Amino acid sequence: MLNLDKNSNPTLNDLFDLYLELYSSSRAPHTIRTKISYWQKHVATAIGTKNVRSLNFIDYQKFFNSLLKTHKPKTVKNIKSDIQAVVKIAVRLGILQENPLKYVELPKFDNKVYFTLPVELQKKIFRLILTYDELVYRNIFVFLAHGRRLNEALSLKWKYVDLDNGLYTIPAPINKAKKDMRYQMTEILYDVFVHQRLVAIKYGCLGMDRFVFFNPKTKNRFVDIRKAWRRFLKKNDLPKMRIHDIRHLIGSYSINVLDLPIEKVSYALGHTDIHTTQRYVTRRPENSKEVLDSVFRSVLGGE
Repeated sequence: MLNLDKNSNPTLNDLFDLYLELYSSSRAPHTIRTKISYWQKHVATAIGTKNVRSLNFIDYQKFFNSLLKTHKPKTVKNIKSDIQAVVKIAVRLGILQENPLKYVELPKFDNKVYFTLPVELQKKIFRLILTYDELVYRNIFVFLAHGRRLNEALSLKWKYVDLDNGLYTIPAPINKAKKDMRYQMTEILYDVFVHQRLVAIKYGCLGMDRFVFFNPKTKNRFVDIRKAWRRFLKKNDLPKMRIHDIRHLIGSYSINVLDLPIEKVSYALGHTDIHTTQRYVTRRPENSKEVLDSVFRSVLGGE
């Protein structure tokens, strides 16, 4: 481990290396890969070689202003969060008195999820997922259609699946909640797990530490299935969608079509903050009328 103290003069890259040493074990592997990729692409050569003591908030503000010319605000916000976490180490070591990133301002942006497919098409997508003929991928898509993220699906191991009690756990290292999240299986998902178990037995891949969804060709974890998702869309003549949009479809349909309680939808999607789930709420003009009609019917004795 890189040895630093309050008299050290590390570069941002030095602190990033230390950050990886300290926190990689408590972050999901794909999260660490993403952080490394972003750092190497955007930070390492731009300002990463500079002494952390020499950088003030103006330097950082100019750096982010430059990034905003070619990148989306959300991307720049993520990069800022990573640098801020890295510089925090310097503060904790006494190398800096405060984190200058806290003075940096970025433009606000709308992170609301706009999922505007017609309701009938949304239903069709669900049905097509459930009946897809490529079983290897169908089972993964069905799991994703239960609110799971792609990395959660591809990283899930049998030790977290309890078929006897119809429960499964998404462990802290592979989810964004940073704590174990436990879920009850639907009958559809139970059948998926049973099928996957039979497939695992067939290929000699059944074991508590083996992956539930594995590539039959390699008998190991899938690296990526987005190509298979695009094939699913093309086969069924569906509009362009990211595989992550399955989660958006669930959130939007559950709240705006089925009118399910947002608290329950939030848990189903693995959100720790209900405000994250509220991004799926469609602000329809008629909502105001419906609410006020209900109020006046009540106060005027109509209910």
